[in-house]
Order: sequence, then structure tokens, then C-alpha cells
Amino acid sequence: MGRIAISFATLATMLLALLYASAARAQSQTYVSGAGTDQNLCTRAAPCATMQHAHDQTGVGGQISVLDSGSFGRVDITKSISIVAEGAVGTIVTALGLSISISVGATDVVTLRGLVLEGPGGVGIGIASNGGVLHVQNCVIRGLSVGLHQLAGELFVSDTIVADNGSDTTGSGSGKSGAGIVIAPNGGTTATAILNRVQVENNKGTGGIVANSISGGAIHVFVRDSVVIGNSTVGIAAQTPAGAASVASILIDRTASVSNGGAGVSADGSAATVWLSNSTIARNIAGLAMANGGTIASFGNNAVINNFSDGVPSTTVAPK
Repeated sequence: MGRIAISFATLATMLLALLYASAARAQSQTYVSGAGTDQNLCTRAAPCATMQHAHDQTGVGGQISVLDSGSFGRVDITKSISIVAEGAVGTIVTALGLSISISVGATDVVTLRGLVLEGPGGVGIGIASNGGVLHVQNCVIRGLSVGLHQLAGELFVSDTIVADNGSDTTGSGSGKSGAGIVIAPNGGTTATAILNRVQVENNKGTGGIVANSISGGAIHVFVRDSVVIGNSTVGIAAQTPAGAASVASILIDRTASVSNGGAGVSADGSAATVWLSNSTIARNIAGLAMANGGTIASFGNNAVINNFSDGVPSTTVAPK
């Protein structure tokens, strides 16, 4: 009888272990909570404490939901996934390194919605995306060295604030570092970015929105219905190195670039081109600035006013 009892007890333990392992396998929906623990199964009833643990328990194409406000740590994303905080504040705080690192395949899709990425001021990177398709919606990214750094793939940002990133230092041997949004693809790759209803504010370093093909990748950016304001250097810049064949092109529509410490809009390099439509460029040190063969083409319907030096476009394009 004792032997049978022991067998039943052993069987019950094994069954519980199997049930736990089954529940802990990749799930389509997981949850994090400020009151959660990573010993939990990441279910709604038993949420996890960190984004990384929830990510590891979530299947390809699944979703992590933030149940309540809290700080959930950094996360390395390696698959198609959504992280959503709706009605709660999902905060990722980092002092060094990356808040969110994305390294996925070309056809993978990552969505980040409702998150707050917070740094200590001029240190770390908010989001670094190295491939796939990334959607950033209704997020706040602030207090880091670079708010958002795109290295490859497609980027869609909407209803998002990117503020107070980068650093400006003075004195011998010091300078500017970081930026708000940097699009700088790896050599041989193409980066496409659509920035819609984005506020890029008070970033220091090299600029508010910077598209730089220094590594040899091609860049195509569309900025629409956005505000780029109070950045310590250039507001929006397309940059290519001398002799570069890879293009850096930006189309700006219905956007304001105002009160920046450098140019409102800049094109630097023979493969750097900016198209400007229905936009306001005002109260900057320079309105439109071109260097080293860069091109700014206007559709003739912009307000370039009250800059210390307004500048003139390279060419005017007739609307079609």
C-alpha cells in the first residue's frame, strides 16, 4: 500500500511538472505586471515581472500586454512580437546599453505600443532596430543618448514623442553625441522610415532627425504632420559622406522644424536630397542649409521665415 501511495505521489508530481512545462512553453499571449514575478507563467492571472522573461515565453507573432504601470526592464527582441501597454504605463528604464534591441529576420514584424523608454540623461539607446519591420506607436522615448536608432529594415513611427536625448558638452576634447532619431543603415542594406505625427523635441547631439548613409546603406525617409522643435543642432538632416553612392533622401510634408540651434533642414553630401512640401521652417539659426553638393527641392508651398538666415532651396519642383 505504501508503495502504491508513493507511486501516486510521484505520478502527481510528474503531472504537475508537465503541466507547468506545457504552460511555460511559447504562448500567444503573455502579461507583465508591476506586482508580477518571473516565477509565474506570464498569464493574466499570474503575470511576469520583466519584459525579457515574457518575451522568452511568448510565441512567434504573439503579444505581451502590460496589465498595470511599472518598470519592466530591458528586452532583446528576436522574433515577430507585439508589446502593448494600453491604459497603463509600461516603462523601460536603462542606465547603460540598450532599452530595446531588435534583431530579427527581414519578414518579421515587431510592434511597440504605449511604452515609455526612460534614460538618466544622454546615456544609452532607446530602441535599436536591425532588420524586419518595426512599428512604434504612441510611445515616449527620452533621456537617452539616441532615442531611436534604425540600422536596417522598415520603420513606422506614429503619435510618438522623442525628447531630451543626446548630449552637448563643451571644453577641450569634448563635443556632441547622440540624437533624437538616427537612421544609419549598415553597408549594402536599405532603411525606409515613415515618421507620422511625431514630436522630436529638445534633443542634443547631432540633431533631431538624422538620416546618415555613412556606413554605405541607402536611406528613404518620409516625415509628415510632425513637429521638430528646440533641438540643439539641426532639426532634420540628410547626410552622405564625400563620394558616397548610397543615397539619403527625405520627403518632408506638413511638418514644422522650428527653434533649432542649427539648420531647420539640412542636406549635406552629393547623394543627400530633401524634398519639402507644405512645411514651416522658422526661428532656426539657418532655415535651409546645403553643403558638399546636397540638394533641397521645394514644391514652392512652404513658409521659410524668421530664421537668422533663411536660405533658398536648390530647386523648385512644380506640383503634379
